[in-house]
Amino acid sequence: MTRQGESIEKKVKAIVVCPQGVSVSRLLFNQLKELFPEFVFLDSLSVREYMEYELDYDFIFSTTPLTAEGKLFTCQAFLDQEDRLRLRKQVMMEVQDIF
Repeated sequence: MTRQGESIEKKVKAIVVCPQGVSVSRLLFNQLKELFPEFVFLDSLSVREYMEYELDYDFIFSTTPLTAEGKLFTCQAFLDQEDRLRLRKQVMMEVQDIF
């Protein structure tokens, strides 16, 4: 599969896990897509959906601590400018270490 001329396999793949309802999950999902345009966000999931999730991903963004197989970043559902800068810096440092 390709998207905008690049292979999706070469991009960082992420999922969002938020137990706070569909609206809050969708809001966080959209904020993260805007904050990390270079990533492919696969899905926004409840904790139960996450436990059964089978697609491959590199990072998990969650509003709650999880037992995670991938790299987990815990964040608030509503990100202010300071939260965005801190999260972006933290995640990009991790991307440099992995890729």
